[in-house]
Amino acid sequence: MDNIIKSGIYKILNIVNGKQYVGSAVNLEKRKKEHFYALKKQKHINTYLQRSFDKYGEDNLKFEVIEYIEDKNNLIEKEQYWMDKLNCVSPNGYNICPTAGNTLGVKCTEETKSKIKESSKGGNHPSLNKHMTQEIKQKLSKINKGKKVSEDTKEKLKEKNKHVKSGENNWCSKLTDNDVIEIKRIFKNKEMNCADIAKKYNIGKTAIYDIKNNKTWKYIDENGNIDYNIKNKTLTKDNVIEIKKMLNENISNNEIAKNFNISNTTISDIDTGKYWKNIIVNNEYKIRHIGIVTKNLQKIINFYKLFGFKVYTYKEYNKDSLRNIIGINESDRIETYKLFDGSTIIEVLYYSNYSDKKINKNLWDLGYSHIAFTIDNLDEFYNKLIDNGVEFISAPQLSSFDNVKLCFCKDPDGNFIELVQDLPALEEQI
Repeated sequence: MDNIIKSGIYKILNIVNGKQYVGSAVNLEKRKKEHFYALKKQKHINTYLQRSFDKYGEDNLKFEVIEYIEDKNNLIEKEQYWMDKLNCVSPNGYNICPTAGNTLGVKCTEETKSKIKESSKGGNHPSLNKHMTQEIKQKLSKINKGKKVSEDTKEKLKEKNKHVKSGENNWCSKLTDNDVIEIKRIFKNKEMNCADIAKKYNIGKTAIYDIKNNKTWKYIDENGNIDYNIKNKTLTKDNVIEIKKMLNENISNNEIAKNFNISNTTISDIDTGKYWKNIIVNNEYKIRHIGIVTKNLQKIINFYKLFGFKVYTYKEYNKDSLRNIIGINESDRIETYKLFDGSTIIEVLYYSNYSDKKINKNLWDLGYSHIAFTIDNLDEFYNKLIDNGVEFISAPQLSSFDNVKLCFCKDPDGNFIELVQDLPALEEQI
């Protein structure tokens, strides 16, 4: 029996644990859609049902009609009968209230309407005409500022999103796979613009733009080929390296997106460092080394050894060999030590008989400012440097503009050093 525009009693059954929710509706099909729309939007009024949906997913919640009712006036009575029979009130099921009272689709009497209207007038309604003061808004903003989503919450969100159906299998989708294949064919042949396509399929222009820019329906390519494995595609490290190389070669975002069947937005986010910022692709030009002039050779070398650097070359020059290159006249000799940590070279230079000019510079002064190091465990490394007498501007702090923890210290000559720890984020998985 077709349940469209039919009244009756229904249940939502969790096929994993056997728990159920019983309800009644004038329009069963409409009620089903309302339930699952609210569940997917995390807005369902029944918290037990919402938690079950979040934990087990849409595929494990089945909407079933128990009994069709022709006389709408018998809905509540029958709902109560089935609630008692199936023992579906919490904790045995998902119904919150033991008494049936679903009035969905049942028209209120004029007397009931009048009572509802009267109760909402003036100050009777608890939320009527109430607005947040600016002070409360500022307090809430201050409380929530800088809050980080826990790893546990991120994992729960990832698990929940696994159950969200995409493409034509999404119950609210207005398009089928064949529709999108035709739309992509139209784009390829430049037969119609986005506005005309939107009118043809009676959907919004934004939906058409998203298809065009490969934000949605990504598993269908421009030639109409379908690859369902692309729906949940994750970029690999090699993919990102190739994308960054293509960006360095000034290949357009659109062309790269098509090549990897991902959105233009993802390419832009990789280009700007929002995603995959830990993967660095060398350009034709790269920094060779950093040079630091000191009057405290051993102190400076010992300082950078704390960062894992080791001395791997030492050279001594007389002033004549470098006079024409650097224009120095006052020093008898120059000593250079090159320190290496496996990826970066620091060259420490010592000029004998050269005037000792003390560094008196601020981080915000013009010119070269500081060296930055990425640290795996900043708190631990901070304590290590403190124990070695290193001067810090501040203790490690969370950044308000990036997902990092950082602080600044000084080397023995007063040069500024930035220490940065990247915090775990979900962004590396696209």
